[in-house]
Amino acid sequence: MYGITESVEFVACETAPAPAHVSEALQMESNASVIRRARLLRNADGRPIELSTSWFPGHLADIAPRLLEPERLIGGTGRYLAEATGRGPEYGRDQVAARLATDEEARMLELTPPAAVLVYRLVVFAADDVPIQADDATYPPDQWAFRQEYPLAH
Repeated sequence: MYGITESVEFVACETAPAPAHVSEALQMESNASVIRRARLLRNADGRPIELSTSWFPGHLADIAPRLLEPERLIGGTGRYLAEATGRGPEYGRDQVAARLATDEEARMLELTPPAAVLVYRLVVFAADDVPIQADDATYPPDQWAFRQEYPLAH
């Protein structure tokens, strides 16, 4: 998940009320309890390159307690969820948008406001079409956030 020259700092691993977009993504009641895993990634020079938050339904705190530990999960959260719950990721839905950074994002990403950021949202679904994870990744304006390759000729 992280490049060999990148470092990750866990800035939060906690339960919290879900923000509106997370409640909607996880198909939960407004302000329902969720697990929040927030990470700040830095490149080899120590510059922030991504602020990433993963959100999980709060009831998983008892079933998958390592989600609340500030450490990497070998194989990723999808693999850990499958092992802990028997329900793994089947498919995802992405959304990408540009907007101005919030004050917190600007502080964490060391940006001078107002600053544009790229926001990438992912919702991960189990085989029964129930969302099991929602991610927000925020990138500074000078970073290539993701790359896709696909054929154009038939």
